[in-house]
Amino acid sequence: MKKLFLFLLVILIFFTVSTFSSFAQVIKNQADIFKQFDSQLNTENIRDWMKRLSAHPHHVGSQYDKDNAEFLASQFKSWGYDTHIEEFYVLFPTPKVRVLEMLQPQKFSARLKEPALNEDST
Repeated sequence: MKKLFLFLLVILIFFTVSTFSSFAQVIKNQADIFKQFDSQLNTENIRDWMKRLSAHPHHVGSQYDKDNAEFLASQFKSWGYDTHIEEFYVLFPTPKVRVLEMLQPQKFSARLKEPALNEDST
């Protein structure tokens, strides 16, 4: 019984060590892929894309939301991805009039418009 236990323990240790070494190689390969990906990123591109994507309101169903989707699809196509845009019809209530008022103790109507900031180029 002790010999069988010892034999099984040796086999378990062998498979654990061999699995760990192959797992370590997978982690190293994955780290190399991440480094290669990171080296291709350009912070100026990311900054420009974020400005472009957030330049106008882009709520669900708006024209700028569609423009953003088409822009992103064209980017992915230029990188070699098979890309297409799917359209879904969802219930998304959009108010016709936007009003925020306080009636008591005195009446107050909010403008619901933010002032433009000099630092914001959009």
